[in-house]
Amino acid sequence: MQTSIEGNIWTSYFDEGVFGNFGWTELVGAPGLIAWNRQGEQIYVNTKADIADCYALNVLSDQEVWFYYYTDFQLGRITDPYDQPQVSLVETGCLVLMSLLRMEH
Repeated sequence: MQTSIEGNIWTSYFDEGVFGNFGWTELVGAPGLIAWNRQGEQIYVNTKADIADCYALNVLSDQEVWFYYYTDFQLGRITDPYDQPQVSLVETGCLVLMSLLRMEH
């Protein structure tokens, strides 16, 4: 969980929050990543990334948020999340592999 400078609250969820446990029927955390305003109203809900576990979350500002997640092990960047959200996903597996190969030489 992180808050933005404007006081918006970003929550990321792991598997039990996404998939539930013990017969839960309504799962608040099902999208894996949600932003709330000060009144507790959802102002951003993830619909692009297939999040089972959100491993990292960094709220840089009210206009830029980064996250890293499982199942795809991608790095996500959200810009303008409250008005016209743009989500970019970066494949990180190739970047890690390239870094390891460079270290061997």
